Amino acid sequence: MLKKLTVRNFKSLDNVAFEFDTINLFVGPNSSGKSTALQAIEMLPAMLRPSITDYLKDEKGWDYRDLPHKKSQRAMMAWKAEYHLRNSSNEQPTIYEYEVELQPRRYFGVGKEMLRMTAPGGEPVVLIDRSGRETKIWDEKAKEYRTDRLYRLPSSAMQGLKPNGGAFDSVLRFRDYLGRFQAFLLWNPRDLRKPHQGLAERLGPSGEQLPGFWAYLNRKEPDKARELLAMVQRIFPRVEAVKSTGKQGWAWHHLAVTERIGSDTIEYLAEQASDGFLRMLAVFSLKYFPKPPRIVTLEEPENGVHPQLLSQVIDHLKALADRKEPNKVQVFMTSHSPYVLNEFNNRPESVHIFEKGRYDDVPRVIPLTDRKQVLTAADGLNRSLGDLWYSNLLGGGAR
Repeated sequence: MLKKLTVRNFKSLDNVAFEFDTINLFVGPNSSGKSTALQAIEMLPAMLRPSITDYLKDEKGWDYRDLPHKKSQRAMMAWKAEYHLRNSSNEQPTIYEYEVELQPRRYFGVGKEMLRMTAPGGEPVVLIDRSGRETKIWDEKAKEYRTDRLYRLPSSAMQGLKPNGGAFDSVLRFRDYLGRFQAFLLWNPRDLRKPHQGLAERLGPSGEQLPGFWAYLNRKEPDKARELLAMVQRIFPRVEAVKSTGKQGWAWHHLAVTERIGSDTIEYLAEQASDGFLRMLAVFSLKYFPKPPRIVTLEEPENGVHPQLLSQVIDHLKALADRKEPNKVQVFMTSHSPYVLNEFNNRPESVHIFEKGRYDDVPRVIPLTDRKQVLTAADGLNRSLGDLWYSNLLGGGAR
């Protein structure tokens, strides 16, 4: 899991440090840096792309020159992250420290990349030491560094590394972990309804491929399809079936829902399903990816969901975060809902409050655990976290 992160000079974040739990909730007003924090987490896996410039342009619609903080637009952007990796819940973690500096000047390039590993009971080993083009990668078999000169493409030295008889196993383990990241934007009902050609083993950033994913489950893993359907039926008891309408091969799949109304059943396509139903279907699907992501980021999972059903959505995300290794999924999400915050009454260590005053250059990020006096007083008054936040007693309010 991503344990610690320090971000410097990235959009509104400058010298902001975080300590994370298995599930993490970012709350605060608009323009306080919550989404930027998710994007900062996403930038490190994006280093595995052939070119992060293309990723920024094609997937985010950003120009790299717009990324530095406005007060220091020519300074390096920097990330320092600490990841704890386990193959099982019983073993001690292997600690990876990953540092990256990106230079947003005339050409976008990597100024520095450092990967350091500390195995349980061992000493730290520098696996990658890169400065500009000059790169050293530790060869575990030969017990020496291999040197290389990389072009100034803005991508990680890990990006093109191939297995070589065990020489780079520790680096490749970290790369595999970092690559199993998925960012989800606001669940877009339009994308959730779109038909998909062929089978899909996961959803896209806005919920694309949902029909193809159900086609995959029904054909490849029917037991998981039945389990997922049973989960949906506990919330929507009228639902009899969820299936795809496509045939075998690369057919176009449409999502179809069957409901029982009294003694009759009706079937309709996703185009007629409610937005909230489709969004909850997408959230519950995360558990059943054949290769689950290790880290997910989510924007406002409460959108389109009735407040009385939010607890089940958040409980599902908590269950993903509380799974045993190697199936644990670390969750990061933003929210504007006091009802979502109420679901963290017993997990204050998971909540980060964002606030930005009128004269602040960068947001202040306050762990909820730093508000112990307020929490203790509120406990005596039997007031919920959401109530405290709405009343602006925790900070991070809109007023």
